[in-house]
Amino acid sequence: EDVRRRIEELLDRITWSPGARSGLREEYGSMPRPRRMPPFRSLVVDRLGFLWAEDYRRPGDSVPVWTVFDPEGRGVARLTLPAELELLDVGADYLLALHTGAGGRETVRLYGLSRS
Repeated sequence: EDVRRRIEELLDRITWSPGARSGLREEYGSMPRPRRMPPFRSLVVDRLGFLWAEDYRRPGDSVPVWTVFDPEGRGVARLTLPAELELLDVGADYLLALHTGAGGRETVRLYGLSRS
């Protein structure tokens, strides 16, 4: 079901050719399916050596959830970011994120970060 939903998400982005949608649906349908899904969607190493691991998101799930690991590999935090933010960089006291607003307008935003 996850693969089918992801294919539909991808096909919904095609606006240049109605015929391309049916051809791609057929092509995607013939591809081998993974046996399991990945544990993470993305990884970011911050300026202090902490690893930020974003949970894999199932199709339709737009909320990014991150687990933060210290340099020794211990989980030290878990946080949920707003769906409209994409994490770009993490410093000692800041988060830099891409914000996608109404109409797809993108802006880069800087947020303070407390590591207490």
